[in-house]
Amino acid sequence: MASKRAFTSILSRSLRNPISNHPLSTPPLYKSLSPRPSPQARYPLLHPQRRWDSTSASPPKAYTFDEIKHLISNPSPSRILIDVREPHELHSTGRIPTAYNLPIASSPDALFLPAADFEDKFDFAKPSADTEVVFYCKAGVRSRTAARMAKMAGWEKVGEYGAVGWSGWGRGGGRDGG
Repeated sequence: MASKRAFTSILSRSLRNPISNHPLSTPPLYKSLSPRPSPQARYPLLHPQRRWDSTSASPPKAYTFDEIKHLISNPSPSRILIDVREPHELHSTGRIPTAYNLPIASSPDALFLPAADFEDKFDFAKPSADTEVVFYCKAGVRSRTAARMAKMAGWEKVGEYGAVGWSGWGRGGGRDGG
């Protein structure tokens, strides 16, 4: 019996391919042809799915030159004009009268600051959420960004004198507010 068991053991070992039993051997062909899960399927937390809601906040109101002239000739605490250019730009070119300066490029978190910190940093009271804020800059890029940020920060009434901004104010005959 022992010789029969030894014979079958030797026979089965000799029939095995020594290369396929090696730990570094390549996998059989059928395994490499099987579909592999995508990286998103293997690691779902590394690839979060994003959904965009197209029914969110309405776009900011676009103001014209005449509407801005009316706004500064009839100031109201429920509507303020904010220049989002940098202070050095205001010193070299001027600003629209009654406008406050809020440099959005150097202070992108400005609209998210607490009221006390906002007033300390910008020397005017942070507008309440029910105040209409109207932004402008030199040509419209920064004012559009500021308007979007205001919407994200909770303001519902947001306006933008952005299509022409300060450049259009000067061309339209608007005077410098200092």
